[in-house]
Amino acid sequence: MNTGKHSLSGWTLAIGIGLAVLLGAGGTYLAQQMLERQLRFQADTLLNRTERWVGEYRSMLLGLRSLFDTFGNLPSEKFQQYIDNLGLDARYPGLVRVEYVASIPEVSAPDTEAVPATLYVPVQEAVGMESALGGIRLESSALALSADDPATVAGFGRVGVVSDGLAGERVGLGYKLPVYRPAAFRAGSEAAARDYLGWVGAWLDIGRMFEEALADSATRDVALRVSIDQPGKADEAILHTTIFDSRGGEPGWLLGSKRIAFADHHFELSVLATPDRWLRAQPFLVGATVTLLGVLLSALLASQIRRRYEHRLRENERQIEQYAHVLLMGELAAAIAHEVHSPLQGVVSGIETIQLRAREHTLPPERLAALLTQMDAAVGQAMGRLEEIRRQMHADRVDPAPARMDVGDILREVEAVSLLDGRRPGCELAVRAPEVPMAVLGNRIALVGVLSNLVRNASEAIELAGRHDGRIRVGARPADDELHAEIVVSDNGPGLDEQVLGQLFRSFTTTKPFGTGLGLPSSRRAIHRMGGTIDGGNRPGGGAEFVIRLPRAN
Repeated sequence: MNTGKHSLSGWTLAIGIGLAVLLGAGGTYLAQQMLERQLRFQADTLLNRTERWVGEYRSMLLGLRSLFDTFGNLPSEKFQQYIDNLGLDARYPGLVRVEYVASIPEVSAPDTEAVPATLYVPVQEAVGMESALGGIRLESSALALSADDPATVAGFGRVGVVSDGLAGERVGLGYKLPVYRPAAFRAGSEAAARDYLGWVGAWLDIGRMFEEALADSATRDVALRVSIDQPGKADEAILHTTIFDSRGGEPGWLLGSKRIAFADHHFELSVLATPDRWLRAQPFLVGATVTLLGVLLSALLASQIRRRYEHRLRENERQIEQYAHVLLMGELAAAIAHEVHSPLQGVVSGIETIQLRAREHTLPPERLAALLTQMDAAVGQAMGRLEEIRRQMHADRVDPAPARMDVGDILREVEAVSLLDGRRPGCELAVRAPEVPMAVLGNRIALVGVLSNLVRNASEAIELAGRHDGRIRVGARPADDELHAEIVVSDNGPGLDEQVLGQLFRSFTTTKPFGTGLGLPSSRRAIHRMGGTIDGGNRPGGGAEFVIRLPRAN
């Protein structure tokens, strides 16, 4: 029962732990998916916001160009004053300076009346910008502008370094827009050199520009990395340079990217996932928590099952104990009837003999004394068997110490008791004591009762078989190990049925219509208490044979 209990609760716990591990793995996967969706949402939000932010700057710069194209006849100092009054640096963080410079560029064609196909901003002019602005150092050479190219209208830029004199140098972008007279580009006409008024210069601090796009806690777990393609010097390859990194090169995995046009450049925006350790560990913590809860619930369930199983087991044991008590009472009653029946039968036989001889006046005093002595012995045997049964029913008491018994005396007493039993018609009882005195240890009354029961069983089996030449033999012999003595009871009756052999000593097992099935079980318990054994089987020549094995006395 305990094995089943532990097996059930153990299997419940094992299955629960397995399911908890699976649920924990599933929880980890779902938490990772949720984290990834959260980071991708932040990435999309940041890319869209950055694209919008860059678009606002682009619109602002193009608006400045349109403004100067519209009011190009104002003096340059008026333009500059107007620009300063706009307060663009406050509305557009990262806008270091906006300046209007009236300048007539050199032309490559001899025709000074027509704007050439390609306008060149001289290198010395760029150097002049650097010296004039003080904080701007443009590192790339001048860019060529074509009148037929959209870049002429959109302007052109140079990647450089912006220095504010305090925080060191930062990556910047110098941006120049050519300014023409308002009517310079009419349909079907070409702009003349006189229509070119100068240029508007804007210088941007890229870092501050993109930091504003990140000024939101909704994007705290992602990093923005901005790269730009810038031209090198003449005949040099395009340079791909990282101009902004919000996390200073901290590693992460790419969530999304976008390419945004700005002036004659393209910003390559990349958003990387850079969650902190706590956020990265969240999926595994979720999985571990789910697993732990699953294990705890499994242990609780296994404990509940075990407690309920133990409670049911105790209830079953209590009911079995009650049934066993009832069964024991029935067995006790049957044992009393079984054990007392034979001695009482001897007493009844003696009384009947005395009555018969008394009526016939043929009962001499010595015969009467002998019959009374036999009847007294039978009554004493009955009393002894009742006492033995009482000891059996009080198993918690210690059995009396084994006493030394002479086997020959035991066999002669069995013969005398059996002679009082008048139920052996046609059966010859032969009791043969050992030639050499032999003593064993045990309970005399119990052993006589066991042997008498075996003799009675043999006589009843012969009677049921209808045989009139029945023979019952009782003898003793030393065991092979010389430490035990064997008492053998055999007969020439029908023997034991093969189906009954395996259940000989089980309570209530009997083949007799009037039997109780308690004689052999009681006999076995009695022999075991003496430290011996009893076995039964069939003889090779026919009939049954029982062998009692008891320890010999020193």
